[in-house]
Amino acid sequence: MSIRISHDVHTGVANTWTAHQTLNDDVQLKLGTDGAESNIKSNGTDSIWTASSGDITITAASEINLTKAGETLIRVTDTANSVTTTLIAGTSIGAVGTTTAHNFQIWQAGDNRLTISSNGATWAFQQATTINTSAGALTLGPANASLLFTGTLAVTGSRVTQSYHTNLTSTNAVTVDSSETVKRNIEDYENDALSIVRDMSVVTYDHDEWLDDSESKRLGVIAESVQEPLALDEIERPDGTKYPGINTYGLETLLVRAMQQVDKRLEKAGI
Repeated sequence: MSIRISHDVHTGVANTWTAHQTLNDDVQLKLGTDGAESNIKSNGTDSIWTASSGDITITAASEINLTKAGETLIRVTDTANSVTTTLIAGTSIGAVGTTTAHNFQIWQAGDNRLTISSNGATWAFQQATTINTSAGALTLGPANASLLFTGTLAVTGSRVTQSYHTNLTSTNAVTVDSSETVKRNIEDYENDALSIVRDMSVVTYDHDEWLDDSESKRLGVIAESVQEPLALDEIERPDGTKYPGINTYGLETLLVRAMQQVDKRLEKAGI
């Protein structure tokens, strides 16, 4: 391999190149003064440009293009700390990140905005962050993946139509949109809620591990024993199959209606 240099011919000037001079392998082109020079050479396989001090700056009026048939890679390495960052244009992907076991950070305006841990398990935003999904959905996968928030999660705009929780803790009340101003087709509930509640199976149980791996004993109601479809919802397993779940607001409403029925019976009995 050789490096070919083209330059205008300057006659009468010392240390200048004649047009189309060729540097063979392992011959260096030295630019600058000793101790602060920049060297360009080829070792027969790679082209090498080194600077003994200062920076190497490449400027262009428009674009700087790096092209190659097949995967193209730019690698930046801190040899003192063995940290390598790589920019890759591959057959079907573009990728940027570390190829050594170190954290990867995304910077903006001179500050770190996002840190991805060396094992990829933790993504840490360094300040209040807005994730805009106006162009589509924000999907977390696989089905059993988890998203951990240690601060405050604020959702504005469109509503979260459905979410799944192993446990849900609220400092204040969980409010349900129950105003008649936001309802239509309102009708009194005429089914025998007391009979439905009486037939419910109240049990203690352990959840399957994929739902809750805490192995904690729970108290609850078997959904299949609730003979009121309006108090039930469908839940999807990771494999796509579905099973019934209890709508807690619907269940609470059944209990209220059952208590009303008991009160009327007591009143009728003069108790």
